[in-house]
Amino acid sequence: MAKDKPDKGIEKQMKEGYVEYQMVTQQVKQVQEQIESIQEQLTDLNSVTENLDHLKEAKKEDEMLIPVANGIFFKTALKDNSEFLVNVGSNTVVAKSFPQVKDMLTVQKKELEEVHDNLVIQFQKLHEQSAKLEQDLKNLVSQSENV
Repeated sequence: MAKDKPDKGIEKQMKEGYVEYQMVTQQVKQVQEQIESIQEQLTDLNSVTENLDHLKEAKKEDEMLIPVANGIFFKTALKDNSEFLVNVGSNTVVAKSFPQVKDMLTVQKKELEEVHDNLVIQFQKLHEQSAKLEQDLKNLVSQSENV
């Protein structure tokens, strides 16, 4: 009978440790998904910046293909590349110069990079915590087998 108490104590620790391990593992997955999402947004932002640079170099009346949907375009001619129309929310559009748009995109990129860096740090901490919990569980399993 004396052996039952340590077994139940270890069993309880194993169950609690496993629940905590599952929670941390889930958090690792969520943070990893957030990192991937931010990376996609950064890629899109870089693409937009590159496209703007090409538009700045275009001349009036240059023909262009404008995407409507994935793989669907229409032809148009450039009338003015000195200002851009930017949606600022609530269906409100304002005209902004090329430097203003470029600055706006630079700020967005810096903010996304900062969020990305913070998420990577959080991911590393959670991953370390997960590895420690996994090792703790292995130790408890070993203890329970030796009892």
